[in-house]
Amino acid sequence: LAARSSAWVIGSPFLGRCSYDAKEERCAELGERIQYHLNGNAMYAVGDTGFRDYLARAFRGNLSLWPTDLALYLHLQRLPEVVRRRLQRRFQPHSFVVNLGNNPSQAAAEHATAGQASAEEADPQAATPSLRQLRNRWPHAYLLHSARLTRALVDGEGGGGLGV
Repeated sequence: LAARSSAWVIGSPFLGRCSYDAKEERCAELGERIQYHLNGNAMYAVGDTGFRDYLARAFRGNLSLWPTDLALYLHLQRLPEVVRRRLQRRFQPHSFVVNLGNNPSQAAAEHATAGQASAEEADPQAATPSLRQLRNRWPHAYLLHSARLTRALVDGEGGGGLGV
């Protein structure tokens, strides 16, 4: 990555409408502090000494308790504004990976946030997009980050499973 780009992290922010909280049994927005981080299933410039130095600084103190993707983002947010602006180009969203989170579909999330039913109660046939719909929406994606959506596609929900 370091040889092809000045980016340190290239990946996907959370693209779902909400994230399903199994403990609370509801769909909710990501916390304000982490809404715009790039998910951990990104590409990292581990060969870049600047990135390795940044990573080491990010894991000092209480951020060492956070997952890597969140620690990197939260550390950036703690830096002075002028430094954040300079480093922002090092964190690039890209459509090669699509992070839809743990909610099976945006339709289910919209249904849940409207207060009509939880995402779990939504009709999976109506809520789960087909692989064709996903490909049409994100034609350059190579990686889909959503365990529940992947299970639904494999199990045959959403327009016939993995068939297109």
